[in-house]
Amino acid sequence: MVFTLFTPDPDNLPELSTAVLQETMKEDSDHLHCQICGVGIPPGGLFYIGRTEIISGSDGILPDTEKSADAIIKEAIREITEVKSEQELMDGVYQEIRLIFCNRCRIHFRDRILDLIKY
Repeated sequence: MVFTLFTPDPDNLPELSTAVLQETMKEDSDHLHCQICGVGIPPGGLFYIGRTEIISGSDGILPDTEKSADAIIKEAIREITEVKSEQELMDGVYQEIRLIFCNRCRIHFRDRILDLIKY
């Protein structure tokens, strides 16, 4: 198992924090709340930003199939045009989840993610 704790470049933290804050703060609120437990975070208070990316991957190997190339292309086009919305298609390629945490929820969230790792 390969698990890496990522330490961001400190020069990018203000930019990341500002973007997340702008997206997260409620329009009718002038302060932050932990998005897990709801505790208010006072102005100047300590909070954490959690960001998770889910990105589609490929090992570069195409599966063997009995279908012809034309049938595979027709199926893909049908899926794109009839079955899935644009958002569903995009979510199948990339999703990003950003949350604001208090310290207690940061630890709980981190531990739950680490508990999911089995192999």
